[in-house]
Amino acid sequence: MNVKAGNFMIRLTGINVRGFRLLEDVEISVEASSTVIVGRNNSGKTSLTEVLDRFIGDKAGQFRLEDFSASLRAAFISCRTQRVQDNAPASVLLDALPTISLDLTFSYEAAGDLGPLSPFIIDLDPDCRIAIARIEYAPALSGVGDLLDLPIPAEGEAIVEGAAEPEAPLPADPNVAFFRHLRLQIPNC
Repeated sequence: MNVKAGNFMIRLTGINVRGFRLLEDVEISVEASSTVIVGRNNSGKTSLTEVLDRFIGDKAGQFRLEDFSASLRAAFISCRTQRVQDNAPASVLLDALPTISLDLTFSYEAAGDLGPLSPFIIDLDPDCRIAIARIEYAPALSGVGDLLDLPIPAEGEAIVEGAAEPEAPLPADPNVAFFRHLRLQIPNC
């Protein structure tokens, strides 16, 4: 992908995705003429197009619990445990909570006015012709409590964590209620 900014050519040369669905840590080189993404079913091709759409397309900022790599679920549980058992402050938990990130690597021909890429050029090396833009989806400090704390039941209401209804049997996984809560909270935090 080439973009002309003034008299300068800017080219996307690499994409790195971390923490999104099947793309736990994937780096893709983008060729100058064309790049073809080929893979078996359930290998991450659709995830690549979706992560781009979630960061820079029509669905920008619209993330869900299911968008986080399955391997990151344990980090959510760990943070919840620290919050409940150790009363860990939100500022400590913020760094431990999972994130989804997209790094876009650009190359450019010459220094000068590079249009929308200019704010990303902070290298003091005048011979450097590479810029990396990182976009990250992470909770805000103010949203950590909303993300990790389950709602307090109203007076007289008995809610068993993990039960769909007060009289329902406990699910096999005690974190079911927490993940239901995350499913509702992640789009807002």
